This record gives sequence, C-alpha cells and structure tokens, in this order.
Amino acid sequence: MKMYCQKVAGMFGVRSCIATVCCLILGAFLFVGSQAVLGQEKSGLLASDTISADRAKMLGYVENHITNKFPPMMRRTVEWGEVKKNNLNQYTIRYQCEAVAIRGNECLVYCWDFTFDAVGNFVSFSKVSGFPKRPSNPFVKIVDPADKTETKKASKENAPEVRVSVANAKEAALAYEKAVELEKQGDFVAAEKNFSEAHAKNPNHYLALLGAGNAFHKQHLNAEAQKIFLKCIELRPKDSRPLEALGAVAQAEGDEEKMVEWWKKSIELNKRSAAASKGLAEYYAQKEDLKNAAMYYRLYLKTNEKDEDAKKALEQIKNKTTTENP
Repeated sequence: MKMYCQKVAGMFGVRSCIATVCCLILGAFLFVGSQAVLGQEKSGLLASDTISADRAKMLGYVENHITNKFPPMMRRTVEWGEVKKNNLNQYTIRYQCEAVAIRGNECLVYCWDFTFDAVGNFVSFSKVSGFPKRPSNPFVKIVDPADKTETKKASKENAPEVRVSVANAKEAALAYEKAVELEKQGDFVAAEKNFSEAHAKNPNHYLALLGAGNAFHKQHLNAEAQKIFLKCIELRPKDSRPLEALGAVAQAEGDEEKMVEWWKKSIELNKRSAAASKGLAEYYAQKEDLKNAAMYYRLYLKTNEKDEDAKKALEQIKNKTTTENP
C-alpha cells in the first residue's frame, strides 16, 4: 500500500476517551496537522493538496477506534496510507505511528491496517508484518524514576536528554496538544503558556520550546521570542527552523543585516527552508538586486512549485533582466 509521510509534531499526545465529535472534522484536522505549529515540518510527499472525503472519514474512524478501544497511549502519527475499497463495500486504510503506553517504558513504531464498513462500523484490524519496531530517534523518551542507570549519551548534534518521568511526559503531551489547538484558534497568549508548561514538564520536548517562541513572536514580543529561538539553537544546532524564525524576528525589528544573516544560515542548514529563501528573494527584489532575487526565487520554487505569485515575480525579474541586458 502506497504510504505518504505526514510529519506532524503537533499530532502526538494523550487522547482521553472522549465521545467522537465529528469523524469528518477530526480526520481533516489530523491530515492538516501542525503545519500550523512552526513548526512543524513541511512534507513534499503528500498525495494531493485536497484530502478526499473517504480518507477524511477513515482518519476519523481510526482515531475514534484507537481512542476508545486501545490502552491509553501517547502517539505521534507518522504515516497514513491510501484508502482501499473491497467488493463488500468495506474500506481499509493503513496507519503508522510512534507510541508508548502510559504505563509502558519504551516508545515503538506500530503499523496496522484498519477496515470499516461504509457507515463507519469497525470490521477488523491487522498488524503489518515487521511491526512493532524500535524507532531510531523516539519522539519521547520515557525514563522509569526507579531506574538508576545513566541516561544514554546524546548525539554530538543535540543537547543531552533529560530524565523524564512517565507522569511528566504525559502532562507535557497534554499541554502541548492543547497549545496547538489554541494556536490554531489564534489565542497566542494561552498557547504560549501551554507550550511553556509542556517544555517545563518535559525539557526534551523541543517542539514545545519552539512553539513558545513562535507564540511570543505572534504577540510581537520579539525579545522573548529571540531568547527562546537562541535556546533552540543551543539544543539543536543542526535545525534550521529557529534560524529561520530569528530572521523573521529581525525583519519585524527592522534589522535587515541580521535578517539576511539568519536566513542565509538557515538555508545553509536546509535548502528547503522556504520562509528564508522566499524572504531573501523578496528582499533582494526590493533592493533591485535581480541576480540574488532570481537565485532565491528559484531555490524557493524547487520545493514550492505551486506558488503562482513567486512564479510571476521570477518571470518579471527575468523580463527585466532581458530588457536591461538585451
């Protein structure tokens, strides 16, 4: 079954057994994910720009079934498959996630095929061969407080992991999930408080810290945002997102020199740093530096080929260059 990756930082968390509000809406929410959270990383592997009605319903059916029938767990959705229909008018979708049971002590990658009938009644589910398995970099590390062994040494790229109890990890996941919702609603004050709470409960929760910085920036509290993004760089020096964000902060402060510096550093780490490449393209176009403007527009369009405004801007630069240099 064809799989596509939905990287959603904002998708993991503890889901309590709440009555299903609307499977269609829930499914669509899961698909959109936290593109809203900074963060959260943009995927170029989506099958299409618009989710089908069948897939939206199936995402909701699966989430509802897991919430009500599986043991409580913290989850991060990794992949959804395409929907397949059989001759019995039943629909099947493959779901893969990283998860750890609340009383468990290890994060594992699970993969299942779920089947429902045409109106959403559960039919069956089966484990995909080769799962569960250990992820190379678990989204959350659970440490038993009774375990006296030393924590594993962190990679050279990232700051050392902090020991986190099961209870604190659970509370952090809940606070983070709430922050994501508040951010989607535009309540950045409350979102920042919940992002900060999530990071305080689980200092390994890097996306919570990044989210807090973004929430501060949305409130135009740029000094606070800058401090947090600099802390993010200390924790993960190979991540381009805080560099990209610092460029936006510098832009808001009117510091063009710093803005350019941060955005160029972001692109050095990640050529797909869209906000940085587009920001630089627009900046150089404004300065009539057509060579650099064209270069950064081309870089941006490599991963954002559907941005018609950027295409038009690049075309105008080409025409202007031709006119000036016949």
